[in-house]
Amino acid sequence: MSRREENKLEKLARIEDAAWTLFRELGFEATTTKAVAHLAGIGSGTLFLYARTKNELLVLLFRDELESILSSRSATVPAGLDLVGRFVHVCRGFYERYARDPELARRFVELVFVVDGTSRASMRALDRGFVVAITKAIESDKAAGILRADVDAALLAKSFFAIYGVNVIEFLAGKNHDVDRAVATLERALRMLIDGTRA
Repeated sequence: MSRREENKLEKLARIEDAAWTLFRELGFEATTTKAVAHLAGIGSGTLFLYARTKNELLVLLFRDELESILSSRSATVPAGLDLVGRFVHVCRGFYERYARDPELARRFVELVFVVDGTSRASMRALDRGFVVAITKAIESDKAAGILRADVDAALLAKSFFAIYGVNVIEFLAGKNHDVDRAVATLERALRMLIDGTRA
């Protein structure tokens, strides 16, 4: 890694630390990008290179964490779990993260549908990567004879993702952010779906 790349990553880490600190202490509405830049020890113009607006900054924060969670949870799936169990294991990491900052997470989920530019592209890339991973798992179960050969793996993967998305919205809309209950609801819904696809 070049010195320039190291400097860029170091600035990004300072920006993210400053943003999380201010969002949690002051709330999303009261936080300004100028305050984030000041706390991070950079100029507003430098912050603009990473996120043009406060909305983009929040999406950046969660996007980076979700990518890390997706990677780490995917690498620690316990042996012996079926398709639904593996998917739920990964998703639990997302629920646990959202439960730590439910107000900010709710705002993030709302913003995912309206941000544009680089933020939108990066979120779509993360979502596509997740769906592709689910699709591959479904194809593997088809090859093993666990699921019917005529199951549309891509469509089923998107259905899994859609059910998860709706469940997350309901989870964040409530006042009781019980991860165990949310995950149990997700698993129950997915098993109802998957029961119609078994060989």
